Amino acid sequence: MRNRIIRITGIAAMVGLPVAAMGDVPDSSPVPQHVVEWGYVSGAAMLDGGVEDSGVVVSTVIRVPGAVWLKLSFAGSVLGGDPAAEGARIRVTSMRDGGVQILNRESLEKAGYSSVYFNGDECLVEVIAHGGIASSVLAISQVTAGDLPNAWG
Repeated sequence: MRNRIIRITGIAAMVGLPVAAMGDVPDSSPVPQHVVEWGYVSGAAMLDGGVEDSGVVVSTVIRVPGAVWLKLSFAGSVLGGDPAAEGARIRVTSMRDGGVQILNRESLEKAGYSSVYFNGDECLVEVIAHGGIASSVLAISQVTAGDLPNAWG
C-alpha cells in the first residue's frame, strides 16, 4: 500500500495538486544554525607581473568549531579585472571533503555575495589574481554555521 501512496503523491505533485493532503508533509522545523559576525577584510591585494602570471594574493582559513556546515557572506568584497577574461576570483575549499566553489565578480554578484553550503567546520578561502589587473579586497562579513539538531530532545 505504501508504494501506491508514493506513486499518487508523485502524480499529484506533477499535476499541481496539494501534496500535503496526501499525508507526506515536509518537515518545516527551522534548520539549527547560528550566525557569526566575522569582520575579516584583507586590504587591497594584487599580483605583480603580467597577465600571464597568476597566483594566490589572499588566503585565510574560516573555522567555526563543531559546525556541520558553513555558508560565507562576502559583503564588501571587490574583485579586480574583467570577469569575462582574467579577472580575480574567490576560491573556497571545504577542508572536510574538498568541495570547491569559484566565484568571479559576476557570479559573486549573482550569488548575492554568498557562498554555497560547505560540509564541515573549516574552509580555506583564497583570492586568485592575474598580474596587471586592478587590486582585489576579500571581505568576509558573516559566517552562517549549521548546528547539530538536538536529537535527544
